[in-house]
Amino acid sequence: MRKIVLVALLFPFISTAQQKYENLGIPTFQGGNKSENSFNKKKELVLKTLDFISEKTDSLFLKRMKLKENDSIEFQVSYIIDKYGLIEKDSTLINTPITSFNNYMKLIIAMLPRFTPATRENGLTESYEVEFIGRFNVKNNKLNHFQYEVNEYFISGIDKIPIFPGCKNSNMPIDCFNQKISEHISDNFKYPREAQEKMIQGRVQVQFTIDEFGNVTDIKTRGPKGAQLLEDEAYRIISLLPKFTPGSLKGKNVKVRYAQPITFGLH
Repeated sequence: MRKIVLVALLFPFISTAQQKYENLGIPTFQGGNKSENSFNKKKELVLKTLDFISEKTDSLFLKRMKLKENDSIEFQVSYIIDKYGLIEKDSTLINTPITSFNNYMKLIIAMLPRFTPATRENGLTESYEVEFIGRFNVKNNKLNHFQYEVNEYFISGIDKIPIFPGCKNSNMPIDCFNQKISEHISDNFKYPREAQEKMIQGRVQVQFTIDEFGNVTDIKTRGPKGAQLLEDEAYRIISLLPKFTPGSLKGKNVKVRYAQPITFGLH
């Protein structure tokens, strides 16, 4: 009889930012200003990415997409700059209303020039995930960005992390969060029968947002090739999470992004 093994580890992007991003410099574009403060370096990283996208999007493509003068489109993108300053393979996630546009954007992101990677004070380089929302409009047969938003997990820390139901009076809210989410996964986990029969196993990376109202939103999954069944199960589990007390920064409720790897194993 095969034994099913589930491993679930929680890595919150913001509440453990001191573990992940403490003393970690922001990646910079070629020729970028390394002496800028973190906020300005993040802003430059986003704006130069948007400029690169605009430069690589020609008028012929806009015609194919049937985008006309003054049309606008919202663009969501995330990608990982690895410890060598390169775009990590298969790390790019795109979300626009146009599927063909998404595919084209992935090709453009893959063409981004080599970065100076994120570096710690000890000189070691590490991978760094970038995510933002840009808004573009068509002007003079070109795609021009006119607004962008850097998601909250770029922030080095928040004042109060989201609270899992039942953890309100805990002295260690992160530990309580970890315990509760592990219990939630165990209670709701079902290894897909078809995946068992086909011996499909592996690790699924799930990203999700706890929004300013405490709702779980924007769930994204990324698993091994051919493991869509496992991705679907991971998505289902996370979608069942309860409503949280939202996180806050300077007294204002904010969106908080989390990563949740789940490993499916058959032995």
